[in-house]
Amino acid sequence: NTKLEYLYCSGFKPPISPPQYFYNVKRYISLPSSLIYLNAGLTTFPKFNSVDLVNLESLILSGGNYEKLDLSNCSHLNEFAFYPTSKTIICVKSQNQITEKWAKGTNIIYEVCK
Repeated sequence: NTKLEYLYCSGFKPPISPPQYFYNVKRYISLPSSLIYLNAGLTTFPKFNSVDLVNLESLILSGGNYEKLDLSNCSHLNEFAFYPTSKTIICVKSQNQITEKWAKGTNIIYEVCK
């Protein structure tokens, strides 16, 4: 659906075999670039790639294990609620991308991606 703007999904865990492989969210769910709101509760992606989520304004992730989230392509992302169960690296294009509505916490590490 190329006009989809809001998506709420819960409880999705992709098959990971063998565990050393990283998966892109698009491999399991085709997300259109029209998406502006994504709430993925209890959803786990070992590596989250936001390359097609350029219009995303709000991202809510909870209850999953994430090693790394690349949000460097999400220049419109104003709200980022994140409740990691372990330490997670969040890649951003620059520190200026992070707003006051972005998640903070001891398990969240923001890094500028190259």
